[in-house]
Amino acid sequence: MTSISSSIGTLLFGITTMIGSSAANADIHTIGEICQPSHQPLVAGESIQYGSGISNSGRDSANILCAVPRPDIATGASAIFIVQGRNIGGTSSNCGFEILSSSGDFKSIESFTLSGTTSAVAVTIPGTRITNSDHVFLFCTLPGNNGGQIVGFTAVGP
Repeated sequence: MTSISSSIGTLLFGITTMIGSSAANADIHTIGEICQPSHQPLVAGESIQYGSGISNSGRDSANILCAVPRPDIATGASAIFIVQGRNIGGTSSNCGFEILSSSGDFKSIESFTLSGTTSAVAVTIPGTRITNSDHVFLFCTLPGNNGGQIVGFTAVGP
């Protein structure tokens, strides 16, 4: 998967303002509806749909991008995320968490796949690859014809 650093300028502000001190030690649950297409305008064959998550009703696969609010972690501690999704007809959704520094520089990607009619995938990002000042984004390639859906995701508190 390629880096999506160039398409997230406006989301950097969003995630920065979403994280507050009240969430410092709690799990943060986010619904899939906050996700957006990773590029505008949509290309022919893409049709993003919202409702109980985000899916792609177009005929071709489509990329989505989500700013991920998260609680603070202790220095050197791992960050844990849980992504919930659905796939039908033998499809799968290829996803990844992209870590950017506070200045927007690419640091790391942790890739994974969602498959099956209901799935929850836990992803751990080692503390050597993430700090509290970093920004986290979830990106996924959703299959067409509503074959895959991101229902939501959780950033697990310490």
